[in-house]
Amino acid sequence: MDQPEIVSGPPLGKVTESAAAEARPVAELSIVKLRSPVETKQGTVPIGSTGTVVHAYSDGQAYITEFYEPFHAVATVEADAVAA
Repeated sequence: MDQPEIVSGPPLGKVTESAAAEARPVAELSIVKLRSPVETKQGTVPIGSTGTVVHAYSDGQAYITEFYEPFHAVATVEADAVAA
């Protein structure tokens, strides 16, 4: 069986103040869904993957998020790359 190819999008850029202001704050231990793929040491976590926010940065621009599918990974994800 062929494995699906994971295609990553453009690298995430710096979150602008307007993007951070538009994004709803996400509380720690919330379940979030990726809007953009995230590169990790383990591979690319694809769009639509769900994860748990384990730390929310106080400026609200990024979250440390733990993913279990398609593989276990922990990554810092920018606020505009997740939906609660």
